[in-house]
Amino acid sequence: MKYIILFLALLVSAYAQSPAPASLPPIIAAADSNQTDEAQAAAKLHDALDLVKLSGVRSQVPAMWRSMIDDGRKQMVEQCELCSKKFMDEWAKRMVDRMKTDEMVQIWVKAYEKHFTAEELTSLIELQKKTNAHETIQMSQALSAKLAVELPAVKNEFNDGCAQLASDLGSTITNEIQQEHPEYLNTSDKDAPGK
Repeated sequence: MKYIILFLALLVSAYAQSPAPASLPPIIAAADSNQTDEAQAAAKLHDALDLVKLSGVRSQVPAMWRSMIDDGRKQMVEQCELCSKKFMDEWAKRMVDRMKTDEMVQIWVKAYEKHFTAEELTSLIELQKKTNAHETIQMSQALSAKLAVELPAVKNEFNDGCAQLASDLGSTITNEIQQEHPEYLNTSDKDAPGK
């Protein structure tokens, strides 16, 4: 019994002499701060993804992608003197087949994360939910002003990111077709300009 009392006395004594949580070494405090920052970043990413989902971006991607492919075809007709219709048809088919919806969605997500705070994203999510439910929305003047400034930048980043994605993929596909089908590099079946 006296050993138990001695053990408890030593335990209480040791606990009383241990440093208070506020005086933890800076390394531990920094690690906790990093974990907090990571958790906040993860929450912001989640909110940006939710906003993109609620706004219907994913369902709009195929139409946007096809529009970019059509633009690419038009440029090819104007700039590629040796590209036959077979070449352009194959190029367009492969571009459609390799559409990267998730990568295009991620471009929106990154832009939202960059231009809006976590609180603003939360507000935008609530507004989008109300919009989707055809409810009347009321936006704060501060958020309205921020949207007026940042939304064009978000759209530009999305357009630039998608253009880069399409350009990279288009170049890869062009090189593949040139290697696999050198016979497609002729003008015998090329559409006349304007067709």
